[in-house]
Amino acid sequence: MNLIKRFLKKFDWRNLLLLSVSLFISLIIAELMLRFFWCNGDNENVEYQSAPFLTENKYWKVWHYPNVEVIHKKVCFKAVYKTNSLGIKDEEIDFSKPRIVLLGDSFIEGWGNNNKDCVAYKMEDLLKHRYEVIPLGSSGGFGNVEEVSLYENFGRFFNPKIVIFFFLNYNDLHDNLKSIKLGYV
Repeated sequence: MNLIKRFLKKFDWRNLLLLSVSLFISLIIAELMLRFFWCNGDNENVEYQSAPFLTENKYWKVWHYPNVEVIHKKVCFKAVYKTNSLGIKDEEIDFSKPRIVLLGDSFIEGWGNNNKDCVAYKMEDLLKHRYEVIPLGSSGGFGNVEEVSLYENFGRFFNPKIVIFFFLNYNDLHDNLKSIKLGYV
C-alpha cells in the first residue's frame, strides 16, 4: 500500500492530461485526413472497371461473369479480380481436397482486393492447403436471403465438409430488407 501511495504522490496528473488531450487531438486530425483525402473525399465516386464483373442471376440476384479478369480502380484501391469457369472469384476448384464453403457478401467476395488478398486464400494458407476454401460471396446488394439461395442452388453441390455463414450486421440487415421489398422472400 505504501508503494502505491508513493507512486501517486510522485505521479504528475498534468502530464497524463496533456498526453490524453494530445492523443485525442491526434486522432481527430487523423480521422479528418482520412475523411477528406482517402475514400470519402470528393473523388469517392471516381471509379473504373476494365470490364463488367457482375451479371444478373435469376436464382440469387447477381453473380460474377465466368473466366474474366477485371481491373477495378477506385480512389482508395486498385484490384484485379479473376473468376474461374463457375464465376467464383477464385482459381479452379480442386475436388481432390475436402471443401469448405464460405457464404457471404462483398467481404467474402473480396471487393476491392486482389484474389490473393481475400479471406478464402488466407484461410487456405492457414490450413496449409489441406482444404479447398470456396468463397461464395458477391457484392451488389447481396444479403442473407441471396446467400442462402446461392447455397441451396449452387454451393451444396460442392459437398462441403464445412459451411461458414458470414453475417455483417450493418449492411446485411439493410440488404435483407431490400430483398424482402423486391419480393425475394
